[in-house]
Amino acid sequence: MWNWANSSGGLFLQTGNMSEKAVGYTTVGGDLMGALAVIANVPKTVVTYLLEYLREKNGYEGIALATARPAGPELASNQVGEEELMPFPILDACFHLYASEKLLPGEVLQILTQMFPEAGAEKLKAHVEKFVRLFTQSIYKWVQSPLSLHIGNLDLERERALQLPVVTRNDWSKE
Repeated sequence: MWNWANSSGGLFLQTGNMSEKAVGYTTVGGDLMGALAVIANVPKTVVTYLLEYLREKNGYEGIALATARPAGPELASNQVGEEELMPFPILDACFHLYASEKLLPGEVLQILTQMFPEAGAEKLKAHVEKFVRLFTQSIYKWVQSPLSLHIGNLDLERERALQLPVVTRNDWSKE
């Protein structure tokens, strides 16, 4: 893709969204590649909503074909992102509460149990623990991703809003 973009005068766009980037659901040398990340600051739930809106408003058949299958990393056949990670609304809520609001994992869990009572407390606890672990382990990938368009109040751009050192702890406390 880089060769094609360079030889044709094109712009190599990176396609990962903020939710994927937050938990490292991207591959270095794969979907992290590109010169500009146009949706890297858009949560997965918003990307899905925008695609549905554009399909309904404009009738784009390509969008219907792309969204017919559940979202997944496509590294192996039949992968489903929400089965491997967690439901995207829960993932995006974890991201907002943990990264933007700087809440501790226990506080995130408390709010999620109110937001998603149907999910069950034990399942939500596992989701929060998984999110915090993946989020913390994925910081090294953010610095390798291309420049992204700044949309909203929070992003993972190393030069902007969320400045985090590489850490091994998974809470925001100063213990």
